[in-house]
Parts: sequence; C-alpha cells; structure tokens
Amino acid sequence: MGTNNQRNLFFGLEACAPWPESSLQGRMIPEESRHLTLAFLGKLDPKPLLEQLPSLPVPEPLLGGAGVCDRLLFLPERRPRVVSYHVRWLSGEAELLSFRDALFRWLLSLDYRLDERPLLSHVTVARAPFDEGKWKKEFHQLPLIAKAVHLYQSRGELTYLPLWSLPLSPAFEELSHTGEAAFAVRGKDLNELYLHAQLACSFLYPPFLDYLLPPLENESFEEMIIRLNESLSRLDEEIGSPVKALSFHGELQRDEKGLLFWEMILDI
Repeated sequence: MGTNNQRNLFFGLEACAPWPESSLQGRMIPEESRHLTLAFLGKLDPKPLLEQLPSLPVPEPLLGGAGVCDRLLFLPERRPRVVSYHVRWLSGEAELLSFRDALFRWLLSLDYRLDERPLLSHVTVARAPFDEGKWKKEFHQLPLIAKAVHLYQSRGELTYLPLWSLPLSPAFEELSHTGEAAFAVRGKDLNELYLHAQLACSFLYPPFLDYLLPPLENESFEEMIIRLNESLSRLDEEIGSPVKALSFHGELQRDEKGLLFWEMILDI
C-alpha cells in the first residue's frame, strides 16, 4: 500500500470540561479536538483498521468516566512542548483501564505496533511556545467527563478528525429546560449517581469541586438530595454560587442499559 494513504492515527477519549477562555500564550487546541490518548498507532492506512473495528470487543454498559483536572503537566519534562491537564479519575477508572487493556490485546492480535507504557491520564490544551509560570498562576481545577472513544486522524494545525466513534453513556449531560438548568445524571449505583450529580453542578461552577461530599452510607435518594442542597447552601454562604438549590422533582429510574438515571433540575 502506498504511503499516500497513510495517516497519523490513534485511539482517544473525547474529553469534555468547562474549559476556561484563555489569553495565555500557546497554540491552543480547539475544545472539540481535546482528548485523552489511549493507544497511539502512528502512520497507517486507516482503511484496513476501519474494516476490522466491528470485531472490537466492547463491554456493556460502557459508562463514561468522570474526574477532576487537578494539576498542569508540561510534557515532556526535560523540554516541554505541550501544556496538559492531568486527570484524576473519580469514577470509571477501572473500566477505562480494562477497556484499554482489551483494546491493546485486540490491536496486538492484529499485529499493530503499540507503545505499551502505563496510561498517563492527561488532556493537552496548548502547544509551544508558552510561559509555564503564567499557566501555573492562572490554573484552577476543573471537572471532566469522557463522552466517546474515537479513532482519530491527526490533520495537523492542532486538529483531530474522528474516523470512527464508540459513544459512551455519559456520567451526565446538560438538558434544555425552560428557565432552569438541568442534567441527565447516570450512575451504576446511588453513590456514583451522587458523585456525578456533584460534578454536574461543578460544570456550572467549578469551585463546587472544593465542596465535594464523602460517599453516602445508608441514605435514601431523597436524603441524597437533601445532602446536596446543604452543600450548595454552604457554598453559597461562604463564597457565593450561581447554583442555589436542587429540585426534588424527578424520579430515580433505570435507563435502557440498566444504569441509574435522574433528571436533576437546578435553581439558578
């Protein structure tokens, strides 16, 4: 096969966060292209791989992970060329690593060459030139969720084109709701739903990350909502918050994949 058909290919997670608008120095990667690399393949003709992808083993349900961008990374360490957000997963990390292992085994069985170093969870947001000191000064932590797995093609100019996609059940997604903010929140159990509800609130107001609550013990769904409202009230009293309270509207349900589901409505 001629080299004219070869492209830089890799598998990655589509990363969604309330990215801040930045005037900092650096060649910024567009938000829609920001990702967490799972497996780098290098220069290949994508056609054979695209034909093989229907045989990729995919677990069900595949719930997208959620976490916090907790610090900056400047990579590589000796001569940094990129600014990245390190991701500390709060849910879904075990499933992510299991899926990555299965992806690696599948690719290796098809004789693809891979870099098998342990996963360093990070999302690159800018490329050199940049001022590390200014980036560090402006940094604040952000919530993040994974929305899909893509086979990406690097197109240059800091853009990445998905050639194939595997949608994930997102930990939460914003809904259109007249006069209020609303999220569809999912979780494998009540504690994970509770965590994802807090991270959804932090998408609207990232300082809420400093007020994350410990796991539930034996509380009911209604008691969970009360605890969330108490945390929101404390946040508003101490530093102010655009999110004032959660509605008791909305029943706890299970979706078509067996995940807990709650339509969370917020008073803004």
